[in-house]
Amino acid sequence: LLPIIQRYRLGEKEMLGDRGEWLPLLTGEVPDQRQRDWLLGVCLKMSGSMDQRRVSTAKRLVEEAERYIREAREEIAGSLKVKEKEILFTSGGTESNNMALIGTALANQRAGKHIISTRIEHASVYQPLAFLESLGFEVTYLSVDSEGHISLEELEQSIRPDTILVSVMYVNNEIGAIEPVEEIASLVHGKGKNIIFHVDAIQAYGKIVIRPKKQGIDLLSVS
Repeated sequence: LLPIIQRYRLGEKEMLGDRGEWLPLLTGEVPDQRQRDWLLGVCLKMSGSMDQRRVSTAKRLVEEAERYIREAREEIAGSLKVKEKEILFTSGGTESNNMALIGTALANQRAGKHIISTRIEHASVYQPLAFLESLGFEVTYLSVDSEGHISLEELEQSIRPDTILVSVMYVNNEIGAIEPVEEIASLVHGKGKNIIFHVDAIQAYGKIVIRPKKQGIDLLSVS
């Protein structure tokens, strides 16, 4: 993961062209040429099955792969100002959201089975929530206004003694709405210290500054 795409910043002027068309500068953006060259070089260097290589060469490649992972972990942790051990790698954003939602719900179900999310989440959030509902969990879906923002008042009214998880998308993948994450975190933790606040920041990471600890985010999915 290279932070080259950080040159793109979210905002109405950045996201809309002269004629008002929507510019796909989020996860669908074409990677920078330097990223493509680096990735291609790594793939070519690491290609070939182990039975085609000497043991000494194979060992060197394994060590090099570990170095790539270690450097990626260090860079990502540094960008978020978190500890390296707090970074977990998955196959992508979908698995990250699945792990965060299902893992948190099942691990905390003795404390309650109520979850809060919104009506504008990605399918990688909706589907795990639907699965949890089939297991007996209850999900409250918050509505949004004309600009895609949730109501903090509705959120506060929705939190119950048995609420264990709140999951809100940071930046919407279709309309670009940016949710007030810090205000949400403050409200959630103020109402229940044991409530886990998960943020799907897959459309936000690399474009806006994210500081999970400072912003009160317990679980963060990025890609």
